[in-house]
This record gives sequence, structure tokens and C-alpha cells, in this order.
Amino acid sequence: MSDFSSWGVPGDLSLKPEITAPGGNIYSVNGLVPGGTAYEVMSGTSMAAPQVAGLAALAAQYIQENGLAEKGRLFGPHPGPELADVYGSAPV
Repeated sequence: MSDFSSWGVPGDLSLKPEITAPGGNIYSVNGLVPGGTAYEVMSGTSMAAPQVAGLAALAAQYIQENGLAEKGRLFGPHPGPELADVYGSAPV
């Protein structure tokens, strides 16, 4: 986790952050240069978000392809109490 990231225990005593991904000193394309021909080292949420989104998509695909959605408490029609406690209701 990068030194500029927030972390710790908030007022509700849950641990933060829930998920992390590399987001500091990432060698990436410079979007200001046309054609994607220039690269630079950048840091921030925009560097971590693509990895988290890709991993979430892979996890969702695995769950769907292996029939785990019907078996899992988080993805079934009646989510477990821990999900309802956090979000107040099942996610849509």
C-alpha cells in the first residue's frame, strides 16, 4: 500500500481499506500524448482501479462459470447477515 493511502480503524471499528491494489509508481501510458506513444511513472487511484476492476470481473466470471452463485451467501437471493449489516439491504 502506498504511503499516501488512507488506512486504519474508523469510528465503526471496521478495518480500512477493504481492498488494495498497486497504485504507486506505476509505469503507464501518458494519455495526453496522441497515439499512446509516451509513457511515464504515475501514482494514484486511477492506477489501481483497472487492476481491481479486472480482478472483480475475473472473480465474477469464475463464480458464474462454476455455479457458485447459487451456493454463496453473498450472491444468492438471500444474502448473509454480514452483507445486510454493511449495506442495509442486498446490493442490486
